Amino acid sequence: DEAGSDSTGLRAAAAGLEVTPEDDVLRRRYFKSVVTGRRLLDRLTGPPLNLPLQTALGRLQGTMIGPDGRQTCLVVTLQSEALSELKQVLGSGQRRLLRPNVPPGILRRFLAQVGVPAEDVHLGGPPVDNCAIDEEGERTLVRLAGLSGLLGLGLAWWSLRSIALTGIVFFCGVMSAATSLAIVGLSGQNLDAILMSMPSLVYVLAISGAVHLVNYFRAAVRSGGLHAAAERAVQSAWKPALLCSVTTAVGLLSLGASELVPIRKFGVFSAAGVMSLVGIVYFFLPAALHLSGAGRRWLVAPGPAGATQAAVSAGRSKRRPRRRGVAAVQPAAAGAHEGVWHTVAGWIVGHYASVGTACVVVTAVVGMGVVYSSSSIDLLKLFDSRARILQDYRWLEANLGKLVPLEIVVRFPQRTQREQQPSGDAIEQWGELSFVQRLETITRMQALIDQRFGPAGDDVVGHSLSAASFAPTLPPATSGNYGFIQRKAIDARLSRSKQELSEAGFLKIDPQDGSELWRISLRVAAFRDVDYGQFVKDLQLITQPLLSAYDARATVLSELSRLKPVHLPAGKRVLLWSYSQQTADDHAAHRTFQVVLHRLLEEYRCEVRALEADPRVTPLSELEAIDKWDAVVVCGDIDDATMQVIKASIPDTIDARLLAAAAPAPSRLPVVLPAVAASHGGPASTVAGGRRAEAEDELSAVYTGVVPIVYQAQRALLNSLVESTWWSFLTITPIMMLVSRSILAGAIAMLPNAIPVLLVFGGMGWLGIPIDIGSMMTASIALGVAVDDTIHFLAHYREELD
Repeated sequence: DEAGSDSTGLRAAAAGLEVTPEDDVLRRRYFKSVVTGRRLLDRLTGPPLNLPLQTALGRLQGTMIGPDGRQTCLVVTLQSEALSELKQVLGSGQRRLLRPNVPPGILRRFLAQVGVPAEDVHLGGPPVDNCAIDEEGERTLVRLAGLSGLLGLGLAWWSLRSIALTGIVFFCGVMSAATSLAIVGLSGQNLDAILMSMPSLVYVLAISGAVHLVNYFRAAVRSGGLHAAAERAVQSAWKPALLCSVTTAVGLLSLGASELVPIRKFGVFSAAGVMSLVGIVYFFLPAALHLSGAGRRWLVAPGPAGATQAAVSAGRSKRRPRRRGVAAVQPAAAGAHEGVWHTVAGWIVGHYASVGTACVVVTAVVGMGVVYSSSSIDLLKLFDSRARILQDYRWLEANLGKLVPLEIVVRFPQRTQREQQPSGDAIEQWGELSFVQRLETITRMQALIDQRFGPAGDDVVGHSLSAASFAPTLPPATSGNYGFIQRKAIDARLSRSKQELSEAGFLKIDPQDGSELWRISLRVAAFRDVDYGQFVKDLQLITQPLLSAYDARATVLSELSRLKPVHLPAGKRVLLWSYSQQTADDHAAHRTFQVVLHRLLEEYRCEVRALEADPRVTPLSELEAIDKWDAVVVCGDIDDATMQVIKASIPDTIDARLLAAAAPAPSRLPVVLPAVAASHGGPASTVAGGRRAEAEDELSAVYTGVVPIVYQAQRALLNSLVESTWWSFLTITPIMMLVSRSILAGAIAMLPNAIPVLLVFGGMGWLGIPIDIGSMMTASIALGVAVDDTIHFLAHYREELD
């Protein structure tokens, strides 16, 4: 129930309860406005509009009222302060271990106060998505910590086969993960859904580094006994270990090149966590190994009974016969699993040509799939199919309407507002629009969108809302004198209603230049796998030609008014000659431009006929017949040479071609206007005009909301993947060259590090699996981790060479 005169209030009057003073403070802090379908319906059916009930229901169905005409909703607008405290506002409540539980958000508490059961509450919208991702991310962090802990313990036990050593290594991993979280807290940043995976990454890397150091410690014990074994292990390990951490950190820092803030944060804080684990592993672990006495188990080799360490050392120095120019080492005393790996390695070395060729071929074939990679950022796909937010979205789309928001803001500069302009240049006068005409522009745009994407078209967009939804039905401009009087009366009345439309959020005045900003609110289907990039492009191919037609209208009417005998457009016979041979999309844009311009000219009492013949094959006799028209407006795909032929035959030709050759950008479709014949029988002249992308006085549209943002994020995701991967290679390759002390050797050593990246992302491309915000980060991570093993391998290889 709503709080009477307070349009932003929610209180528990229906349940006989009162909002506490504390809740009232929170209400005013977090909620900006609350609108209900009932309130909007009453506004449409009451004075001054007095719309019939069915008409009003039709305008609100699919947005504020469900398809059955009975289901409605609350649309809650949040204050800016609420955006940083979404859990306190919209959260479902959480139970935590070792920390205080989080109560449900204030909105859910208000709904509970008025007697709405929690299971009957269905929330949707971008703030709800963000809140749900945060809550699910925190639960996932607990699960990831448990899985990572088990994985680390298992790998440590498999590698070390010692409870004491496994415990020491596990402690190093836990401390490193905790340190990485502490760095985030000390920096004043918050954990987001992406950054929550960072502690698990640091934990696994710490386990890996600790196991490497234990292996160096084992080698030190076997070669020189327990005395100073920890010091000798650190002395051997510090250089490759430091290089490993640096290269991994560099790979993670390359994610800082991303335009997406969560990925950038993940890269920076993960790199800091990796560098912090160096201190933990190489200061704590050697001391723990020394104090625990774990090295005693390696004083006696696991070979034949009674074998001494000297025998072990001597056995390690034995060489197998050279084969194909490659020397292999056969350890005399090796564990069972070491023997297996030695056999595998020996086979690979013995067949290096075949193995190398096979690796190159497989990597090249699979890696070619990278060119077919695509990206996708679908927040709903981040959730498990049984998640409550997905159930809510399905319920809302079935019972109310589409949910993913897209906003179109049409900008009418001050020069187009008739009531703001004194009489002046003819073109400027014909470019002026009354309030009713500006409202009709919005209505036409809504009709075009609904025809293509609405229930009668692709059915990916629900009914839209705009200022036209709260205006009376306008009589056509061609409905005679009575309709003209009606339109003038409505124009005067609506002009006085600007403040009400502004309060409703559908009309604003730009304080800088006085432009009017008209908002069209659309909702796109959440579960139709809509390609947002293609959708935005298709949407612009409809809306931009409409705006271009209004620009063309001003020049065409101005030129018609100059023609004799009556210097007015009314009564002029106009042939609208449009020809298009472009692709389906470009043809649709030209068609929209032609239809809208045709309608606009008819509103000024012009007699308009459309012609779609190819002018290049039109006989001269027909061109002479066309000359009987007062003027010919040419638009479409007609080249300049053909245009000159038309002008030679028909002097009163107005050039209103929509340039397809201008390579329309995704956000703008340019129009070139006009090369105009000055008067009947006179020489042709060129009148400056047309779309100017950066002009301050143009009629334009801005597309915003979740759909365009996700589209831009998808493009940024692929760009970030490419940039971060290249930066990883460009920064890590010099390090490898420095380690190898050879440019060629360093370049060769980088080749196997690229294999995981090519195999994973190439395989995703071949399988048609889109790259999302999580998988995008794995390229830099995999490269940084693979280099770790390469550096350790090179370090041992150099020891064997020595």
